[in-house]
Amino acid sequence: MKYVINTKEGNNMKIYRLAFYILGIFIMFGCSDKEDSTGDLSITMNLVYNGEPLIMFQDYEYPDGRTINFSRFSLYLSDMKLDEQLISYVEYHNITSSHADIAGAESGYQWKINDIEPGDYNNLNFGVGVNETQNAKDPGEFESGHPLAKPAEHWFSWSSYIFLKLEANMDSNNDGNNDFPIALHLGSDDAYRLINLNKAIKITEDEITKTNITFDIYEFLGGTNNTYDVDSNPQIHSLEQKDAVVELANNILNSIN
Repeated sequence: MKYVINTKEGNNMKIYRLAFYILGIFIMFGCSDKEDSTGDLSITMNLVYNGEPLIMFQDYEYPDGRTINFSRFSLYLSDMKLDEQLISYVEYHNITSSHADIAGAESGYQWKINDIEPGDYNNLNFGVGVNETQNAKDPGEFESGHPLAKPAEHWFSWSSYIFLKLEANMDSNNDGNNDFPIALHLGSDDAYRLINLNKAIKITEDEITKTNITFDIYEFLGGTNNTYDVDSNPQIHSLEQKDAVVELANNILNSIN
């Protein structure tokens, strides 16, 4: 028995199959785009001194009553997470120039982190400094431009990155001259501190969510209850000053919100 194939019907079937194939491709790519859609997080960092905006080279009162002004603040932040989602492995921030005047101090230093999975988050977690794995490396192991490829931010004699730098000048004897240089540089694994901030942050696809972090330098220096003895260790550059490093590192926990 012979079967006769209707050419017109055969062609129609081919067209239908092609249409379904093309439709499937569109659906596949549409789903892929949906799954890959992300949002961004813009973090404003503000320096304050006893709750007031900190301006570089402006005089403030040290907790012991003497006059001090600040000339530098920089630090590494690592392992930044929203809840358990890692959003930044390590980044270096020099916040100095953003606080050159009152307008800049109020606006703060801006840091944008891209491509974050959308969702509702409750905690912003990060480390001040670099973690133990990162700190075991040195700048020569990284390509130029990497946050950890900065020789000026590494102590080769300590085998450690410099986690944080606070530099200032103080009027040591109340004679009207800020002639006492201060350079508080923190490093070593013992100085790494984890910060956990309870912040409700909603990341929405294709949008920029804003949040902020505040560093109170007054509290970092111990405030009125545990004032750092700046006369004993005005400049930290030696392993023998580890106790001073740990003291200041512990103060970090109360100085960030």
